[in-house]
Amino acid sequence: MSCQLLRSLEHRIGGQLVERTSRRVRLTPLGREFVASLRLAYAALERVVESTRQTARGVEGRLRIGFQGTANDDIL
Repeated sequence: MSCQLLRSLEHRIGGQLVERTSRRVRLTPLGREFVASLRLAYAALERVVESTRQTARGVEGRLRIGFQGTANDDIL
C-alpha cells in the first residue's frame, strides 16, 4: 500500500492507523483493530467472488460421492 493511499485512508477514517518513525512503521491499536475487521470482510468478499466465478462457468451445487468398501469388488 502506498504512503499516499494510507494517509488518505487515515484521513477518511479520522485516525492514525500506523506509527511512522525514521526506522520503522508499525500498526497502532486502531490499525490492528482495522486490519482484524478487514480480514473477516475480505474473506467474505473472496467467497462471493469465487461463488460468482463458479456460477459464471456453470458450476453450481454439490457433488457427493459415497463409497462402500466391499459392496461390489468386481467393479473395483
